[in-house]
Amino acid sequence: MASPSAAWNSIAPAIMAKKPSPNMSDNGEYRVMTLRFEVPLDHMDPLRETLTLHAELVYDYKRASCDDDSAAPHHRPAKPSSSSWNAILRRNKPYILYLCGGPGDGNKHLRIPGLNKFALERGYQVLYVDYRGTGKSQPVVDAATISRFRTAAAQAEYISFFRQDNIARDLEAIRLCLSSTTSPSTKPTPHPLKWTIIGQSFGGWIALTYLSFLPTSLSAIYLTAGLAPITKSPTEVYTALYRRVIARNEAYYRLYPADVPLVRAIATHIFHHGPIRTASAGTAGRAYPVPPTITADGPQGKDRLLTAQSFLTLGRVFGDDAARPTGFERVHRLVQRMAGDLDRGGALTGDTLACYAHRSVESFRLHRRPLYAVLHEAIYVPHRGAAPSAWAALRVGLVAHPGFSWLRDGDFSGDHGDAEGSGGGRLFFSGEMIFPFMLAAGGDEVRVFWEAAEVLSLKRDWGRLYDLDGLMGNREVKVRAMAFESDMYVDFGVSREVGGLVGGCEVVHGEDGWGHGALKEGGKTGVVLGRLFGEE
Repeated sequence: MASPSAAWNSIAPAIMAKKPSPNMSDNGEYRVMTLRFEVPLDHMDPLRETLTLHAELVYDYKRASCDDDSAAPHHRPAKPSSSSWNAILRRNKPYILYLCGGPGDGNKHLRIPGLNKFALERGYQVLYVDYRGTGKSQPVVDAATISRFRTAAAQAEYISFFRQDNIARDLEAIRLCLSSTTSPSTKPTPHPLKWTIIGQSFGGWIALTYLSFLPTSLSAIYLTAGLAPITKSPTEVYTALYRRVIARNEAYYRLYPADVPLVRAIATHIFHHGPIRTASAGTAGRAYPVPPTITADGPQGKDRLLTAQSFLTLGRVFGDDAARPTGFERVHRLVQRMAGDLDRGGALTGDTLACYAHRSVESFRLHRRPLYAVLHEAIYVPHRGAAPSAWAALRVGLVAHPGFSWLRDGDFSGDHGDAEGSGGGRLFFSGEMIFPFMLAAGGDEVRVFWEAAEVLSLKRDWGRLYDLDGLMGNREVKVRAMAFESDMYVDFGVSREVGGLVGGCEVVHGEDGWGHGALKEGGKTGVVLGRLFGEE
């Protein structure tokens, strides 16, 4: 078996799969080049299968010509010619590589408009890559893709190639490809391009893997809510996160004490009176069918179900204090609406179920990003031989607090819940945790992953994600990371601990009251980036 270093040093340059296409951004503000790269599914076995990665390069404002950065601000040229792509790539302009959260999300170039503005004003261009299996990269890991494998073991083996270690390898392959493309000399400088990484949340996981094994490929790393728990097991990760989720539930019920009996009544009603009985993947009780989401590609989320247990996973939005309405307010409004339905007619209406299905409330969107479900715990398993994830969020939740006793069987009769409040005690909402029953309730696009997810939960031979000695010995790559004390998704204490382990890392405390997604929140983007880049 090859050593970990060999697996990284043998990465071959990606192949540019199609002539790059310069264009304008959808909002008309930026010049964007679409790039496609071919990389192997398995970088250690490049002949096995090929993936195509979609990337978007924001390289200028609309006012500038392809080769001239001095065009007047009012100048609005025509769409750049596709023949100019090589000239654009050859410009001596440093790259910011933006790594979004996840796993399982696409990475569109307009997801954080303020980031583009910040970068271009400072002479950078920004590359957004849809991670393997996501967005416009092909193939997308979805129900159709996974169904071509005949056994759960084969499905799991395929999915195992979509963790952050292989994402980092893909990014290195792209860097090697662009290094040769951007060197105008007939004697190319070996690997002249270095990334400046901005990593949000899971993007920080990828960045620390990259730094572990290929530090010479990086110029600097800036993280927001992205200090991965590199020394923690999945069980330890969720033990810390449940403490934060419990605190958020306590705050919710202090704000809305009348919701205590309503939440219990709603969960009990769904368990006993929903019109469809389900049993797949441990889904207990009955369930309401959820209207599919209508998108440009047609309906998505067919056969999604609202079960009593899936209702109580809505606490994922409890960490979203910046949005208006806040996560607390969105859940409270849904609780009030559901309770009103039950008072008036004894059943939840179609309009209420549609409100539940809206992404501002049911924010997991597993039917659109199944990799989030099947790899969410795997991203915490650090190396071969480590304890398997084994549905850690479920195991820890069962002992974390009586308010999560509904995780055991979904039965809401009797004395389930904690002792405070009326109506038999408080039922707590879970946070950013994945449970087996969520795959059953997620609809056709997710349910097909259930058996593979079970195999992955027991997997012990994952590749190594981090080189602790390499991270601790880092002196060449600048690392600044913003952590947020109120972050419900990435534990603040663990973040500070990890920051102390990474050589040269400076942990920047986020503003009081700011949370996990501050980088993505309009007026906060420039402040967050300014502090990270030392412009305070």
